[in-house]
Amino acid sequence: MLFVNGVIIKMKKSESILELERLGLNILPYFCSRDKQELLHYLAKHAGDIVSMRTERGDDYNCPYYYSVRGEELIQKAIQHLNEGYVLILYPSLDIRGCRAFGTVALTDNDDIIEFVIGQGKIRDLYTHPDKKTVIIPPATMIPVKASDYGENAEMLNLIYKTIKEKCEELNNIVIEWSWYKSLVGLNQEHLICWELRKYK
Repeated sequence: MLFVNGVIIKMKKSESILELERLGLNILPYFCSRDKQELLHYLAKHAGDIVSMRTERGDDYNCPYYYSVRGEELIQKAIQHLNEGYVLILYPSLDIRGCRAFGTVALTDNDDIIEFVIGQGKIRDLYTHPDKKTVIIPPATMIPVKASDYGENAEMLNLIYKTIKEKCEELNNIVIEWSWYKSLVGLNQEHLICWELRKYK
């Protein structure tokens, strides 16, 4: 991970998760390792659970990713990717039927930006989703999302923006990927769950 004057230059997925946790943002309980025995023990313990597995290796792009799979079904893939030199990141999957909204908050040197979809879905679907909305937030805006525009969802969206803005006040030119669940989720047991922190492009 590389920061210069509070700006992210480079960050791996595992480093992103650690940074979100350090900032106090809510994340899923994760397990990250390249040790075969540790990973096999984790997957055996969660053999009947629905989990997701991400992989990373150096600066590789588009590393293998497995979403919502039973732990027992990932064992052979995990062994294969460990032998290929990947670090594995595993965490319990959330049922998207409980998702009320998902999107990103971008904090920039100029305007901040909220992009979101109201309804069920995964963050990977955001940029191609037909119902994606964008709100541009100029500096010193008192009420970023207005109820006259977004009705009962405005309060939720303003809370998401405020939470991320306050937690990330030391950083700039970043994007936080998030989802809002109807039930309490994650390590902090909150409605807001954060998935990734990355550089704003």
